[in-house]
Amino acid sequence: MTRFQLLTFDIIGDLEFGEPFGCLETLDYHPWVKLIFDSIRFVSFSYALAYYPSIHRIVPYIIPNALAAKAGPHNLSDEELFGNSSTLIVPSSETTATVLSSVTWLLLRNPEIMSELVSEIRSSFSDVSEINFTSVRQLKYLLACLNEAMRLFPPAPTGLARIVPKGGDMIDGRWDAGGVCKSPCLPRIA
Repeated sequence: MTRFQLLTFDIIGDLEFGEPFGCLETLDYHPWVKLIFDSIRFVSFSYALAYYPSIHRIVPYIIPNALAAKAGPHNLSDEELFGNSSTLIVPSSETTATVLSSVTWLLLRNPEIMSELVSEIRSSFSDVSEINFTSVRQLKYLLACLNEAMRLFPPAPTGLARIVPKGGDMIDGRWDAGGVCKSPCLPRIA
């Protein structure tokens, strides 16, 4: 857990629910945030098992009961529906924390790049009030640093879906028909 994670979850909680989760105050994840991470672990576990079709059939018997119980609701109550707002929280907080951690690490390892970035930022603004979404988008070097951090350390918690070209293509030594392939293009399960 990093302070960036605690910060981004608090900011997104405040934006989405009107109040932060209190992660920075307690220096720990809110129980709801912990549930999000359990769900991500469950999805990752499922993806990994899909690479072994022969054991895929026994998955229901080997997944820990506590993890399976947290995998997802079947009939959604109002509270569970409200809880599904994780669709907005996870992509905007955990991924942001990953990018911030990555770019910080890279900048600390490359002082000459950090110096140039600091120069760009300080020469672009004379007052903090000038910093907003539109003005920051004009900082080419900052955007290049963020893009490079995302290239080197992709912030997505699972593989991204690939669209197989019309007519199909060879992917990882096997033929896949055209259309959308499951993320990340997993072996077919009989």
